[in-house]
Order: sequence, then C-alpha cells, then structure tokens
Amino acid sequence: MCGKADGSSVISVSGSSNQGHGICCKPDNVTDKHCKSVGDYICSQPILAADNDAKWKDIMSNGKNMQMIAYCPNIKPSTCGLTGTDHKIEVTEETATKVGPLALKTKNGTTKSGLYDACYWELTAPGATAGNSIKITITKAKNMESYLYGGATRADATTSAVGMNAKLVAG
Repeated sequence: MCGKADGSSVISVSGSSNQGHGICCKPDNVTDKHCKSVGDYICSQPILAADNDAKWKDIMSNGKNMQMIAYCPNIKPSTCGLTGTDHKIEVTEETATKVGPLALKTKNGTTKSGLYDACYWELTAPGATAGNSIKITITKAKNMESYLYGGATRADATTSAVGMNAKLVAG
C-alpha cells in the first residue's frame, strides 16, 4: 500500500472515486514511481508474509501484514483523537496521556465489506532509558482489530509488542 507521505489523497493517481484509497502495488513492481518510498510517497511492506523479508515476520497476523492499514491516505489525526497535524504522541513518566474516546465505525457498507475508519499513533518517549515501558490500556473495543508494533518510525516498526502479534483486547 502506497500513498503520499503527508497523508493526502492519491485520487489523481489511483483513479478511484474514494479519496481514502491508496495505491496497491505488487511486491515486484520496481518501476512505478508511486510504488516506492521516495520523494512524496511512502509505502508499507507487502501484505502477504511470503512477499516480505524475514525482519517483518514478527508483525504478521495469520500470514498478513495488518500494519499496511496505517498507510492508507486520509487517516486524519483528528479522526484518531489528536489535535496536532501529525500522529505523534509524546509520553513522559510524569503525565498520563489519554486519546479518545474514539468512535471508529464502518462509514459505508456492512461490517464484512465496506469502508472503515482507521487510526494509528506514533508514540515517542524522549529521554527514556532502556528498560522503561509504556502502559497502554484499551478500555473498549467492539468489532475492530488493533495491533501494537515497536520501532523507531512507522516504516521501521518490525517488533510486535504483543506475543504472536495477537490483537489487542479491552481490559
């Protein structure tokens, strides 16, 4: 999945009537300028485990890379409960950070096929030392899939923070 690095729509390239659609690129497509993480574009890793390098194996769920959803265009920070212009949240030892409540829902169609809201957050902890941790609590989750990855950036998030890359659950 590829899209503009700034999260804006790629409708002029994709030809889709849905501004939330990204550009789906085959893993072996090395010639299309919209299928490379260069310039104005950023791409996720391929969706299927068979098409990925071994370094991505830790974030696969049932053989699929669910992280690619974070690369869909038009995932606005405001939809994700943020007030800034990006998806970054700085966490500190002194301050609890709360995002939400969020009401992500099917926008059109049914829960089995349709357009969905999607969110992602990039947590940073400046000054944190090795061995520190961040406590994340999901208070309510219904008909959704949530995953937690670790890495220096969204593009380098290759570590599953939950064993076997299991879905996050409320509680």
